[in-house]
Amino acid sequence: MTNGTHPYQLIEDYLSGMLDKEEHTAIEERMTQDTSFAKEVELHRSIQNALSDRDVLELEEILIKIRNTSKKDAQGGRIISLKRRRSILGAVAAILLLVVATYFIWDKKTDVPLADVFEPYPFYLANRSLDDEAAQQQLNQAAQSYEAGEFQLALPVFESLLEQSPENMALQFYKAYCELELEQYQLAEQSFVVILENGDSAYVQPAEWYLVQVYLAKEEMAKAKNLLQKIVTKRGDFSQPANQLLERL
Repeated sequence: MTNGTHPYQLIEDYLSGMLDKEEHTAIEERMTQDTSFAKEVELHRSIQNALSDRDVLELEEILIKIRNTSKKDAQGGRIISLKRRRSILGAVAAILLLVVATYFIWDKKTDVPLADVFEPYPFYLANRSLDDEAAQQQLNQAAQSYEAGEFQLALPVFESLLEQSPENMALQFYKAYCELELEQYQLAEQSFVVILENGDSAYVQPAEWYLVQVYLAKEEMAKAKNLLQKIVTKRGDFSQPANQLLERL
């Protein structure tokens, strides 16, 4: 790519088809590797789509006038009048407002709500929750890894314990939560559904709540909204955050 070219200009050139084949390929490769850059490209694309040809021409004319006015005043050593300053600032503000508004409209449509809505679920199993001593030692090991956020270490232990006690919905829940944290969304969905189908468990409500997070991560908005409405109707532990999240979607 051209050295010293501003990233924004590269994006505009890319969307306008002004890059050569090598530069065009480099942009697309970067988009596959850098999600932030890919999002920036889509933002520029959405802004272009939001503007009509007339809008683009008007914005270009405003920018040209601002640039030419600045050059003349700088060369002539004149002080820009208050009225002209306000005119320039107003034009710039209008442009910025348009860009920001377009960004938030685009962002609202595509972004999953912030993950901080879903607080980490604490580990509640007691130190003596299993009868078998060896299994209890495994559980204690899994608890330490879970609480340390080392879900990749906790998951296989929960899986092993579940093989011994497949009806233990507590183990099923923590297995599902580890899968969620590890972004194994399909497996997490299946694991949470097992708890919901079981029905008679203290982990049904948290399973429903974190299943919403799975649906959002998979961009299955209809499923997420339906489940949120169900949670709100139940008026349980997660009804209030579910209602707040539902209002944001």
